[in-house]
Amino acid sequence: MTRDEIKDRIHADPNPIYSLMAQAKDGKSYVCPYCQNGSGATGDGIRLNADGYFHCFKCDSKGDGIQLYQQIKGVQDFNTALAEVAALYGLHLDEAKKADPATLTDEEKQRRIDARAAQDIQTAQRNAAAPECIAYLKERGISPRLADWFGIGFIPEWRHPKTIIEGKTPPPTPRLIIPTGKTSYLARDIRPADQIPADGEKYKKQKVGSVQIFNAGAIQKATRPLFIVEGEIDAISFYEVGAQAVGLGSTSNIDRLLDMLSKAGQRRTHEPLIIALDNDEAGRRAADKLADGLQALRIPYSMANPAGEYKDANEALTKDRQGFYERVRKAERAELDRETNGAYLETLKRKFAETREPVPTGFSYLDDLLDGGLLAGLYFIGGVSSSGKTAFCMQIIDQVARAGGSCLVFAAEMSRADLVARSISRETVEQSPDGYGYFTQREVQAGYSFADLSEKRLNNLDRAYAAYAKYADRITIYENNGENMKPSRIRNRIARYCYLTGERPVILVDYLQILTPEKDKQEIRNSVDDAIRALKGISTEFSLPIIVVSSLNRDNYTAPLNFAAFKESGNIEYGSDYLLGLQFSCVHDEAFQKNTGSGANSVLLGILAEEKQKPIRAVEITILKQRGGRSSGAVQFDYDPRHNRYVQSQEVDEFLEKNYTDQREYRTHRGQLTGHPYGEKDLEPIREMEQTAKKPKVMKPV
Repeated sequence: MTRDEIKDRIHADPNPIYSLMAQAKDGKSYVCPYCQNGSGATGDGIRLNADGYFHCFKCDSKGDGIQLYQQIKGVQDFNTALAEVAALYGLHLDEAKKADPATLTDEEKQRRIDARAAQDIQTAQRNAAAPECIAYLKERGISPRLADWFGIGFIPEWRHPKTIIEGKTPPPTPRLIIPTGKTSYLARDIRPADQIPADGEKYKKQKVGSVQIFNAGAIQKATRPLFIVEGEIDAISFYEVGAQAVGLGSTSNIDRLLDMLSKAGQRRTHEPLIIALDNDEAGRRAADKLADGLQALRIPYSMANPAGEYKDANEALTKDRQGFYERVRKAERAELDRETNGAYLETLKRKFAETREPVPTGFSYLDDLLDGGLLAGLYFIGGVSSSGKTAFCMQIIDQVARAGGSCLVFAAEMSRADLVARSISRETVEQSPDGYGYFTQREVQAGYSFADLSEKRLNNLDRAYAAYAKYADRITIYENNGENMKPSRIRNRIARYCYLTGERPVILVDYLQILTPEKDKQEIRNSVDDAIRALKGISTEFSLPIIVVSSLNRDNYTAPLNFAAFKESGNIEYGSDYLLGLQFSCVHDEAFQKNTGSGANSVLLGILAEEKQKPIRAVEITILKQRGGRSSGAVQFDYDPRHNRYVQSQEVDEFLEKNYTDQREYRTHRGQLTGHPYGEKDLEPIREMEQTAKKPKVMKPV
């Protein structure tokens, strides 16, 4: 078609051009790409006039559809735009002024190649019923139904789009066109081998556009075990026998596939992956590389050889269709057998043997209640306002890192600078040699006031920075910029870290209720439930502990914490492996037990308000749920809010007496905490017996 014919087509149907622009507020026109008229409340935008030209009354810009397309897409070369508009309308451009290739920029040249590639795909699909195409597909064992489903077509006289754009004229060849994207495809020469000249053998299969994963949608949509093969025809061969597959397109595409699998995250198909690359040395090396990559991503896979004695799947399909069918079914059935408990038992034994030791939190009493520390699982910590939830969790993170562990923090509420300043503030307390020179968070950040400080205080600040620097490399904090606080983005960050380091970090998410929903305009309750499921999946997938800070139901601020306090915070009760509550210790005082009548709530809130004013606050961590462990127990802390520091406030025997009533448990845990199973109360009767034994016996007179 000529330029005028295309212009007439746009005039008759401007909708494809309209689809590239946002609709104006008046609902009748579109936002002008020149001046943005139409984006305001009263703007009337740009529209197509009766003369076939678009016109904006505000900026007086006008032109035909091709010129408008150039403005929308930023295409400087008219002929490039002409070719792209033709492709947009599904038209074949027979006549266009050829530009000198030497005058085209690399970007313009690539645009033309992509536009030509899109036209080739459409042209090929119109020729799909050509006899030579049908005959070739039959020879390769591919049915017309499947060919149509994958959009396969035929061009009888094909030239590579790049050679056309560059003004070259190589001899045309008949090609089967297998699309791999909107502007990419595989062009296979369908001539018999004896008709292909020696110098044309290496061009028998040519890629147009960037090399893509063939049938990549199956990564998310597969409903049966998904085979990973090399070629596009090989992948289609599996569909011929009722299976499902993706094609790498090239063994160099392995990293691209791994990246797609990693980014798919929870959207990835739950069907097992089966590596089935070509039966040659290159295929075996590629299979090993792919297996290593999947293992690093902790994605289950198996390896199979459904091609049997043949080089690849398509050769097996054409030479032994029944045998290929049976081997494919056997590989799929093997995956089903692996799902039984019998097959899982050996895997489970290995998994248990590789279970990592708990990661100590740095709080010995809390670690005691948690059977040694943090295991793989989802930990929720909820607390009333000003109880120091973030401070408590960040102190755990710092203590894990100080002991040599790695940590990732997803800070949805506070900035990275604020969190680090809090850690430095705590270090000024711990590094002070004489109880002097402490800094609050604000003082750490207030560099403008340093000139007024004593040398002694500044020296202590330097010591705090030096102490923090010793473990800071093992902590990474991600700030909230909106998108990166979606659970899917959190998973991708964790997957990348695990893949690149080989480590399993402790994760902190602060906090649950302000994570970015995956879906726009989603109700908060639903988005929280989705986030819980996603975080649970991440914990299971990567076998690591995830600590999640959560808000509480305000109606439960004035009572000892229980499950009801989390009722308005999504399905935490069911999704958590561990549920911990942080509350003021005074909730157990007599005042809270007596004030139960009308107006009691305001009285109790007043008491809590007084607690929040104290420089050192008495708080406790309560274990509400521990899957597979002891779902009770509490640890008392002194919380210094000015310096974001928690210190266990109980003597060891006081802690043990409140948490372990059974004497054997008491002695076992005392031995673990102190190295000696007996406390003072245990030793008193023993000492009395020893003293009695030492007293000389008095002989009674006869």
